[in-house]
Amino acid sequence: MPTAPLDSYTDLASEGQLSGRETFSAVNRDDVRCRLTVFTPELSADEQFRAAWRRDLGLLRLLSHDGLPEIVDSKDVQGVVYLATEPVPELTLGQYLESNTLAWDEIADIGWQIASVMQHLHNSGVAHGGLDEKCVRITPQLRVSVVDTGFGRWLLAAGEEAALSEINQQCRSDLVSLGELLRQLALSNRGSNVSSFSVPEGWWGLIEDLSDPDSNSFPATAREVQGRLGRILLEDSGDAMKVVAARTGQGQIRSSILDELLPLPSHSCDDLPEPGNRNKLNWIWLVLALALLAATVILSQRK
Repeated sequence: MPTAPLDSYTDLASEGQLSGRETFSAVNRDDVRCRLTVFTPELSADEQFRAAWRRDLGLLRLLSHDGLPEIVDSKDVQGVVYLATEPVPELTLGQYLESNTLAWDEIADIGWQIASVMQHLHNSGVAHGGLDEKCVRITPQLRVSVVDTGFGRWLLAAGEEAALSEINQQCRSDLVSLGELLRQLALSNRGSNVSSFSVPEGWWGLIEDLSDPDSNSFPATAREVQGRLGRILLEDSGDAMKVVAARTGQGQIRSSILDELLPLPSHSCDDLPEPGNRNKLNWIWLVLALALLAATVILSQRK
C-alpha cells in the first residue's frame, strides 16, 4: 500500500483489503480517530475513477444523516486518493446476525434505517453503488451506519465511462440491494424465541417487488419502501407496532422509526413523562405518523 497519505496518520490498524483499496483505523493530526480508506496507485491514476470521486465527494460533504459517517478528510496526495470518515461501528450486519436473533420490531427498525439512508443519498443525487451487508455497520443499540458510499460507483467508472451518467439506474440497483438486505433480515427471524411476533407476509411481498427492477410493482424510491413498511406495521402486525413504539434497547429510549417521524424535543430529565406513559404516547403518535406516511405514498402512486 502507498505511504504518502499515511504520513499524516498514526496508530494505524488495518481493517482489511478489498478491490482497489485498504481500510485502516487511524488517528489524524488533530488527534481524532478516523476510518481511513486508501486507494491503490493504479486505481487512483484512472481519470474516470478520479472524476467520479470528485463528483460524489462534493455532494457527500454536504450530507448530514445519522446513518452516514461524516467525511473528515479526502485528498489526492502524490497521485494516491484517500478518504477518512468518522469512526463507524465495528460489527457488520452479517457479523451481528451470526450471533444474534432479531425480533420483528427490530427487523422493521433496521430496515427503516437503511431505507432512510438510501432515500437521503438519492435525494442528493448520489447512489451508494455497492450496498451489501458488509457496508451496513450496527451498534449494540441497533443503530445503523452505512459505509463506503460511492465506492462501487467509482470502481465502476474506472472500467466504464458511461457509469457517470447512469445515476438513476444505480439508484434502482441500490433498491434491489436493499431488498436483499431485507430478505437477510427476515430470514434471521425464523426460529426466533425472543419474540412472539413473526415477520408479516407483506414483508415478503415487498422483498419480491424489490427483486425485479423491471416490474410495475418495483418501488420508485426508498421513501416508498418506508411507506410500505409503515403500511405493513399498520395493517398486518397488530400488537407488534406497540413493541416498535415502546422498544427500549440498551441505552435506547425508543425506535429509530419514531425518531425520524417524530423527533423527541429537548427536555430536562425531570420534564419527561413516566416510561409507561411515554411508551403509550409513542405508540399513539407512531400510529398517526405511519398512517400519514402510508397515505402520502398511496396518493403519490395514484398520480
